[in-house]
Amino acid sequence: MIKYNTPYELLQERLGIDAGTIVYALRVHDYGLANDDTREEGIQHYSVTQDPNGGYPSITVTMEMIQEL
Repeated sequence: MIKYNTPYELLQERLGIDAGTIVYALRVHDYGLANDDTREEGIQHYSVTQDPNGGYPSITVTMEMIQEL
């Protein structure tokens, strides 16, 4: 589970966002995207954003793709 208001470093490029980018937990509705990716890949996904306030746009990641700072 990722924590709100906690910065994470993206460890690999994901959907056009470079490795090393700082991301945060998405605080608004992701319209089921993380759940869809979890079901499709069989690995828990979370929605993250580059916005420190947790707003859009967002991408989904697994815990292996991010590192807490």
